[in-house]
Amino acid sequence: MVFKSFKAFTAVVLSTSLLFVSLSAGTGTTYASSSIQDVENVAPSRSNLQIINDNFDNYEYTFDENGESFKIIEQISTDLKEVHSQIYKKDNQGDYQLDENKITNIKTDGTVEITTTTSDEQIINESFQLDLSSINVVSSNKNDSLLTVNANPSPLTGWQWSRTDQYSSQIYSLTIAAIIAALGAYIPGATASFLAALANLIYLNNVTTVYYTVYVYFKYIVGTSLPRAELDNTYVYSDKARTNLLGTTSVETYTPGWGPE
Repeated sequence: MVFKSFKAFTAVVLSTSLLFVSLSAGTGTTYASSSIQDVENVAPSRSNLQIINDNFDNYEYTFDENGESFKIIEQISTDLKEVHSQIYKKDNQGDYQLDENKITNIKTDGTVEITTTTSDEQIINESFQLDLSSINVVSSNKNDSLLTVNANPSPLTGWQWSRTDQYSSQIYSLTIAAIIAALGAYIPGATASFLAALANLIYLNNVTTVYYTVYVYFKYIVGTSLPRAELDNTYVYSDKARTNLLGTTSVETYTPGWGPE
């Protein structure tokens, strides 16, 4: 299965975790839908990406880069904070030989720590920050094509725009599983299939920095300023100008007792 098979899809999931502190505490319901785009104006440095196993307990894929063939097998923790990677390189006989092991940890402050053990037992430690820019509040939602008219009956209003956030994160030289974990920190509520498809696209095209635009909306109790639902429409780009769209995801979160029937 190559990454093109992820090109377009829609996923709807239900979750029991309330993701947004601006809403009342308790167990809520989350609805998510997503899509992946073709990448334009980016020259892939990797080719022949084949996803062999997309289970997060044993994520396996092969690809070619700079005239060599590689296989990577990875395990992702359930909280998307730690990734173990075994990286194999194909030898002259056509067999994959273990080249190095990596352990990638993503801290709550955005620090990424990577420990690499090479085949000759050398240990290399490196770290970097995911965050490249602070949240930039934009005063418009005119470019949000994901928004649809939603006139809920009383007691909630329809979606009312609150703010638009723009930020970016450095992907560096992360493996696919580590990119999935990094994306999960920035797009809460997104489906696992969306994160995996987006990570595959980023890895294949060797995108080193990802740019986000998030349009945030609330539904309020009619006649009050009390929010009871949040909608986040997220656009993910490969360039600072935000013209090369990688994918989109839309996540709705409702407080208990206020979701659609």
